[in-house]
Amino acid sequence: MITSFLKVNVPHRKKKDAIQTVHSILGWTSAQPGCISMAFYEDTNQPGTMMIFEEWENWPSLEKHIQSDSYRNILKLMELSTEQPEIKFCSVSDTRGMEVIERLRG
Repeated sequence: MITSFLKVNVPHRKKKDAIQTVHSILGWTSAQPGCISMAFYEDTNQPGTMMIFEEWENWPSLEKHIQSDSYRNILKLMELSTEQPEIKFCSVSDTRGMEVIERLRG
């Protein structure tokens, strides 16, 4: 699995534009082959800080997404940022869930 994390800081006057940009791609991206999930968050402790988190089955699926016309909207979101956007792509080789808590706390 591959995760993609984007964090931007958008000025208050551009917040509406940023949210509209994200909403324009949420459904489309989630429906793409290889997309496991896509989520958008706004940091309640830091006004204007917005994050997009995506999970992809593999690198080729993510690469196809980045090359798509729709990804231009993510680039537009990055351009709205008042600071250098933070973006990370991570390969995940092991994923665990509730069983870890149950084993350690059970």
